[in-house]
Amino acid sequence: MKRNFMLLLSLFCAIITMAQGTDAMLFGDVKAKETGQHLPYATITVKGTNMKTKCDASGHFKMSDLPVGKQTVVASLEGYQEEELEVEMVNGKGTAVYFKLDKDALELSQVVVTGTRTEHFVKNVPIRTEVLTSQALKRKNALNLYDALEGIPGIRVEQQCQFCNFSMVRMQGLGAEHTQVLLDGEPVYSGLAGVYGLQQMGTNDIDRLEVVKGAGSALYGSSAVAGAINIISK
Repeated sequence: MKRNFMLLLSLFCAIITMAQGTDAMLFGDVKAKETGQHLPYATITVKGTNMKTKCDASGHFKMSDLPVGKQTVVASLEGYQEEELEVEMVNGKGTAVYFKLDKDALELSQVVVTGTRTEHFVKNVPIRTEVLTSQALKRKNALNLYDALEGIPGIRVEQQCQFCNFSMVRMQGLGAEHTQVLLDGEPVYSGLAGVYGLQQMGTNDIDRLEVVKGAGSALYGSSAVAGAINIISK
């Protein structure tokens, strides 16, 4: 009887220890391999688990209570190739890991028009341009343009009203009134009208999105001080 009691007590203690977590911590950053610049809002995932986090605006991340032993950690960001690194997680210790992501070769071969109003390959465009294809939108399970824009560096989608479900896109830290929305290269919204219009636009008929960050007022007028979002239809 005493032996059975000791076995049950040992099992109970083991369960309590597991519930308290491992105290194994992972931290690091994500950079672009080509430029060495930090990449904000990249997704960090522990492969084979449901544990994930996002980098902050400075491209750094931290995770805690990870499984001990050898783990495969994956860094991913739209427009870049995924990178996997193997790390040894130790109970009660922190482990540093640093990712350097290559540009997605498929994205570099995309033809875009937003930055110059003429057709150019992404790699040759003088203005930084992000491209999201229809396949990328499906992978993100994006139902509308707000969902599609989530996670793009330099863009933040903020909910402004919990009652009316009103959200706003900030680009380069500026409000929606400074972002020009285009449909096949032609302005469709201006000022705050674009804030509400984006929520009503589904992604089923979109071939790709071209996002240009930076002043584009010379091409698209004063509404493009922060940048432009060009919706290319199928």
